[in-house]
Amino acid sequence: MSKKARSNGKAKNSAGKAHNAGALNPISVKSVAEFERYLDGELPVIVDFWATWCGPCRMMAPVFEKVGKQFEGRVRFLKVNTENLPELSEALDIRAIPTLVVFDGRDVVDSHAGLVPPATLTKMA
Repeated sequence: MSKKARSNGKAKNSAGKAHNAGALNPISVKSVAEFERYLDGELPVIVDFWATWCGPCRMMAPVFEKVGKQFEGRVRFLKVNTENLPELSEALDIRAIPTLVVFDGRDVVDSHAGLVPPATLTKMA
């Protein structure tokens, strides 16, 4: 996914809406295509870029899950394992993990590298 593709403000489509309808926060993303479908859905998206070997990522996981459940139906929370989808990390210039990125459509509207306390994550949402 190119930097231009992530910030082109692409219109949301009905396929994205249908794809988002039944999923519960947080969702582990398995492919670039799946990631892009969520961005094209009707909900804003917060993405946790992480890796299994990352201690701070493991500490962030329960916070991300708890806040994600609180915003179910209003904000989509996604998890992207940087080892499984390195092309996403590269396209979004992720340099550290954990990194949280907030999207409105395909536009990046906020990001934070490192551990985020629950109150900060709630404000991001």
